[in-house]
Amino acid sequence: SPSSLTKLTSIDLDGLDPRLSQTAIKIACDVDNPLLGPRGASAIYGPQKGASDEDVEFLDGGLHSLAEAAGHLDSAAEISGAGAAGGLGYAFAGFLGAELKSGVDLVMEKVGLESALEGADLVFTGEGAIDRQTLMGKTLSGVARLARERGLPVIAFAGKIGEDSDVLYEYGFAALVPIVDSIVSLEEALANGRENLARAAERTARL
Repeated sequence: SPSSLTKLTSIDLDGLDPRLSQTAIKIACDVDNPLLGPRGASAIYGPQKGASDEDVEFLDGGLHSLAEAAGHLDSAAEISGAGAAGGLGYAFAGFLGAELKSGVDLVMEKVGLESALEGADLVFTGEGAIDRQTLMGKTLSGVARLARERGLPVIAFAGKIGEDSDVLYEYGFAALVPIVDSIVSLEEALANGRENLARAAERTARL
């Protein structure tokens, strides 16, 4: 539990299966947040789960104790992606010696996105929710990076567009388009997602 982390003084890894140290583990991370601090797992993702400012401070302190007990305060605890999945990225990197890789880079390489962009005039992409966190290593940030390198405008569709999403316009996004065109419940939005996206794409193309 989080409260237990604050009581840690040392960590014994002798019980780990020795085969883990002989295996090259690569972890695909969808974010680039470190474990600790203002961009860490607690500060960024805690409020999404209902954590108050006091909760965030407490949770970050627990993770700080974990990294300190492991002797990683200045190494694995700060690396890009350590804050993924509430700190699971740190666990893999710090205790199993895994290499944290950008998930979006791995996926883009696998699907051949660079080749798909050759000869394109526009890039259409999408995500369930778009906000400032979209820039923190998520899929859209990688798509926008490749498009920006080629001078291609990016049009992104989303079920929800956050109030802090305007910053994306500074990173190659030409338009952020809501998929739903009226006030509906989450259940209705999900049930009619395919049709709503098609209508949103048509409206955008007509513009």
